[in-house]
Amino acid sequence: MKKLFLFALVLAVAVAAIGWWRLAPRPHPVKAVRVKRGPVEMTVTATSAGTVAAAQEARLRPEGTGRVARIVHPEGDRVLAGDPVVELDSDVLRARRVSAEEMVKVQVAALGTARTWEKYAESEFRRVEKMWKRERQEDTPLVSEQQYREAEWKRDDAIARSVSAEAILSEAKARVAEIGVEIEKMTICAPFEGRITEMLVEAGETVAPTSVICELQTNHRLEIEAPFDETDFGRIGLDMEARLTFDAFPNEPVKGVVSKIAPKVTATREKNRTLKVTVAIPSAGKLSPGLSADVVILCRRVPEATYVPTRCLRDGRFVYVVEGGVARKKEVKTGVSNWETTEVLDLKEGTVVVSLLDLDFQGELDGKEVAVTETE
Repeated sequence: MKKLFLFALVLAVAVAAIGWWRLAPRPHPVKAVRVKRGPVEMTVTATSAGTVAAAQEARLRPEGTGRVARIVHPEGDRVLAGDPVVELDSDVLRARRVSAEEMVKVQVAALGTARTWEKYAESEFRRVEKMWKRERQEDTPLVSEQQYREAEWKRDDAIARSVSAEAILSEAKARVAEIGVEIEKMTICAPFEGRITEMLVEAGETVAPTSVICELQTNHRLEIEAPFDETDFGRIGLDMEARLTFDAFPNEPVKGVVSKIAPKVTATREKNRTLKVTVAIPSAGKLSPGLSADVVILCRRVPEATYVPTRCLRDGRFVYVVEGGVARKKEVKTGVSNWETTEVLDLKEGTVVVSLLDLDFQGELDGKEVAVTETE
């Protein structure tokens, strides 16, 4: 009987121990990370892909009406500023210039004759005038007053003829220059360095000032415009670095610089409120207008920051620090942040922090014992 009692007692103690072991609180298994030191960046991403465009483009038009005589640079050619692109027929104008130049020669000869006669008339007038004055002083009838007046009139007439000849010569020269300008207008030149992206006329075609001859785009200065959410308005600034990833070259990221920010936010019923930002691409390389790219702007960078994965933050300002096997909820001051990492200003490097996304626990963890199963 005594043995049976002892057996029952041992069994009861064992059952109680098992029950206590099963019901006793256990440390909660968690995954954790250590606070690290390194660079942290604050970036903003465009709400949709942007499209590459030439920083400068133009649609060339003639200044006058004419027939296309020659296409100097066809579609696809690279041109320098001032290079002729298309020449219009200028044969009629050139013939007019030859005629005008001949007229200049005639007027040069006429002016020479007029000036020779002017010199003679001036000399003759001086001679007659001298005798006229002497006659009035000495009362000697060398020349009559009529002869004096006639010499004076001839002198004045010769001067007037010279002035008229000079004016006619100036008009003739101006006409030559005017025709020269008209001839120059018959050659459509590139206003800047670039590539002919589209030629819209053919040789023999008649064009007018309203006709578009071709389209020209810069081939070394490209830019990309992309929309950003209105919440990023206060973060984006000029000259900030931008990172571009092209669908055509996914493994070849390109750096750019913010060159323009729209003065207002676009607000329509169909779209969210967005801000248009233009990024200049310093080196075009093999890029071409029309390509699409994802745009990320680097707003700020801290090269030596203490940081944790952003997923460790609760409500954006709390973390669970593991101290002596217990999780302690702590409010932290944060700095630069992005989707992956967040700078924490008041945690030391090496501090163990619970990774919230890896936590399989319902309720408040503050003050609970934890067992770290994995540390990054």
